[in-house]
Amino acid sequence: MASVIFVRPANLVGWLSETQRKENLLLLSFSATPEDDSTLRLELNVVFNPLAVRRGVLTRYNYYVASTGAEIEIELEHGDVRSHTNEATLSVEYENASEVRRKKGAEIAPSLQVKNTVDTVDATR
Repeated sequence: MASVIFVRPANLVGWLSETQRKENLLLLSFSATPEDDSTLRLELNVVFNPLAVRRGVLTRYNYYVASTGAEIEIELEHGDVRSHTNEATLSVEYENASEVRRKKGAEIAPSLQVKNTVDTVDATR
């Protein structure tokens, strides 16, 4: 039995450029292995990819946008799903802390410089 697999949209990780990989929140790949004449085993690999977003004018910081869930739909034209693994919940324990200290000082004090252009006059003459 010949199996034909269509992927829509065609954005499997192996078909993406390095730039496209960096810009996608979800990366997907799969392998298909025939188990017998009427069974095709699909193994899906899903990677959640955080995207860095730079913010700040003087001090630059990276903030990350990410996803922790996805829905993948498999359609079969001439067949049915015999079995599948259940969904898996992944715990995300992430803490991001940053501390910024600035120590700048300035002293403002008045200053006056005078140049005497008048000669001293002797009043006793």
